[in-house]
Parts: sequence; C-alpha cells; structure tokens
Amino acid sequence: MTEGDAEPETLRLRFRLLAVRERALDMRGRRAEHRADVEALEALAERIDDDRLRADAAKRRSSYAMRTADRRAQVDAAGRALACARRAGDIDLELRAQNLLASGLIDLGDVETARTLALEGLAATRVHGLRRVEGSFLNTLALIAVRLDDLSGHLEMGRQQWQLFRDMGDVPAQAVARLHLGISLLGAGEQAQSREHLEEGLRLARAADDRVMEPYAQTYLAMITLREGDPESALTLARAAFETSLAVQNLDTQITSLFQIAAIERARGRPDAAAAAFERAHSIAVANDEALRFDAAAGIAGEALARGDAAAAMRALEEVLAHLAAGGMLDGTESRQRIRLTCYEVLSAVGDPRAEALLDTAYAMLQKQAGALADAALRENFLHNVPEHRGIAAAWAARQAAAAAQEPSGR
Repeated sequence: MTEGDAEPETLRLRFRLLAVRERALDMRGRRAEHRADVEALEALAERIDDDRLRADAAKRRSSYAMRTADRRAQVDAAGRALACARRAGDIDLELRAQNLLASGLIDLGDVETARTLALEGLAATRVHGLRRVEGSFLNTLALIAVRLDDLSGHLEMGRQQWQLFRDMGDVPAQAVARLHLGISLLGAGEQAQSREHLEEGLRLARAADDRVMEPYAQTYLAMITLREGDPESALTLARAAFETSLAVQNLDTQITSLFQIAAIERARGRPDAAAAAFERAHSIAVANDEALRFDAAAGIAGEALARGDAAAAMRALEEVLAHLAAGGMLDGTESRQRIRLTCYEVLSAVGDPRAEALLDTAYAMLQKQAGALADAALRENFLHNVPEHRGIAAAWAARQAAAAAQEPSGR
C-alpha cells in the first residue's frame, strides 16, 4: 500500500474512533466537546468525500441540535443526512435520519408530516429488521400521540419500545424507554407503576453512564415523592435534577426541575422561594423560546393568586391569554390542563368572563381523553390521581351546583 493509498484508510479509522468519543460525550452532556467532535466528523467526511460518512456526521449534527433544543437546526441537519444516506444506499442511516427529521418537525408544529414520516419509517424498520431504529420510531410516535391527546396510543408506543429494547438487552436504550414510559404513566395517574419505571430507568441510565437522562428520572420521582407526603426527600431529588441538568446543558429538565422545586417549596410553606423558582424557569424558557414558558407563567400567576395579588396574577398571564386568544396551542408545555386550570382560577378571581370558556375547554378535553381510555381502572386514575384533573372536575362540579342552586324550584 502506497502512502497515498494509506491516507484515506487512516482518515476512516480516525472517523470511527472520533464517532465513539462523540457518542460518549453526548451521553455525558459535555456539549462544548461534543460540538467540537461533531464539527471534526463533518470535516473528515468532506475530506474523505464519502456520502455515507457525510450522512453519519449530519445525523450526529441533528442529534446534537436536538439535545440543545435547536429544532430548526435538527430538521435541517436531518434533511442533509437523509439525502446523503440515500445517495450512499445506506438504509439504516436513512431511517435514523428520517426519525430525527420527524421528531424535529413535531416541535416545529408540523405534526401530520411527522406522523407520516414516523409511520412509514416504522414499517420500513420492520421490513429490514432494524430493531434499534424501530424503537426510535416508536418513541417518536409516542411523542406524536401526546400532541394528539392520544393517551392510550402514547402508553402503547411506550410499552412497545420498552419491550423491544428489553428483548434486545440494550441497556442505554432500555433506560430511555423506561424513563419515558414512567413519565407517561405518571401523566395517566398510574403513580406506583410510574415510580417503578423511573427508578429502574435511573438505575439503567447510571449503569450506561448516561447523565443526560438522569434528571428526567429525578424530576418526576420528586413529583411522586411530594405527592406521597415527603417534601424534604422530594426537594433533594429536584435539586439534584436541576444541578445535573445544568451540568449536561439540558434546557428542558432545567426548567421542569425548577417547576418541581417551586411546587415543593410551596408545600414547605416557602412561597417566596416557590415564586423565585418559577421566575427562574420562566427566564430560561423565554431566553430559549421554549413552550414551557407558558407553564412557568401559570406558575408565577398561581403564586401571586395564592398571596392574594390577583392583579399580579393577571399580569403574569398576559402572554398566555394573548396566545390562547389568537388561537395558539399549548403544544410542548408540561401540562396544558394545569395551565388552563390556573387561567380559569385567576380569571374567576377578577370576575373576567373569559373564565367560563376556559373551564369549558378544559373539562371537554378531560372528558374526551378519559372517554378514550377503555381500561376502567386507568380511566379512574387519570381522572382522580392527577391534581389538575381533579381541580378541573371540581371547578366544573362547583359551577354546575351553583347554576342549579340559582334555578327556580318549579313550584
């Protein structure tokens, strides 16, 4: 082999070694070094002039953008990866890129296109026997189900993904699947099952040295622990989630862990600390144009209303109310129903007639979601074990009782 022949092979070896390190840096959340490795992989792919390597590097660029919540960059890089993979004839890379494209489109609001891409991709993975990529599409379809208010579909996709990775013995993927399923079950009011999945997901994430996933488990375990009546242990978990989120630069869990810290501080009788946590979450979300800013604004409003300052509560909700009035959706928020319930409570406190329409919307959605659940026990837990769901049902019942009391007796 001549020196000229050896250089491309040396570059390919460098690419493979760098790709291993890039994956490790990704899981550790070391974003500056992670980005540098992605850039180096892109440069190597161009130097070697290989479409398969270009596709691989672009896929990693898309994944990096996803980790840093840059959805437009995620979609753009996924599109490049898809084109390169097709030219190279690499179906595995093509489908991985297609999944990243679909997941990015969800947060950009194009759910229908995302769903089409994900369903087509899922079918293709099963034809080609690409089980690892199949699991990724199941996760994307679970996220789409959330946007479509399809709780049964969300849980079913989550269970299929977990079972697939469990059968494969893929520990890092099992960790992600179990954490996502645990969060889904908590949203359905299945608290005991949720704890089991979150605790095991946390154990598996630590076994795989995947620090990025740890704060998801800690955040929602904090929520469960608070509901079980142990605010001190809950606060330890929530603070750990926030610190880890800062270390790995995970914006979503920085914000959601602050929501938990706020709820815990309120339970501990520290309203100023609760309000400060919501304010900090709001600042992070606004700076990064995250939909979670609506949850944070509702949290700020709720704290203001609790201390009797309805005017401050209304000011905090200005953006939320304007967004809803313009026909905006609450996709990408932590809890659409919690936001609606808070808006109803604040508007009711100031005698604003918009309160009634908000309660109507929230209650109709609650009943629609509950009615779609065939399992009676799951339906009961969904309605009664989720605080905002109980709150909406109670507000509706109180309004109905008040209206009935005002009706003539008929005598």
